[in-house]
Amino acid sequence: MKSAIKKLLNERLFNKSSEPQIEALNKFINFASTFLGIKPPKVILQFGRKGLVTTASYGEGNIHIYAKDRALVDIMRSIAHEMTHMKQDAEDRLKATHHTKDNAAGSPIEDEANSKAGEIIRKFGEKYPKIYI
Repeated sequence: MKSAIKKLLNERLFNKSSEPQIEALNKFINFASTFLGIKPPKVILQFGRKGLVTTASYGEGNIHIYAKDRALVDIMRSIAHEMTHMKQDAEDRLKATHHTKDNAAGSPIEDEANSKAGEIIRKFGEKYPKIYI
């Protein structure tokens, strides 16, 4: 019974060899880019923590996402969060040293990225409800 539950849980996690999941990520990135009015970024999926302190980061026009053992919708939310930072950067609102007190958890910059990420996921999910399965 325990192994059956574990297998079920693992089947819902991101699988880098799953074409439908990769296709969904590409659709999501294009959707989020249009929503935010920015060009699609280069998104690098990582299955190791090299260079990442959190589950995602934005810098130098690239977004790095830790994808190992995460649900697809959670990865998408992280991408949307970092894409919001990308837009803030383009608008010259993102400080050069991210996570200063101006960009810390609970700051207006982080709150906006969290809020927009939630909004983007919800709107995308209305169009593609299979992301929740």
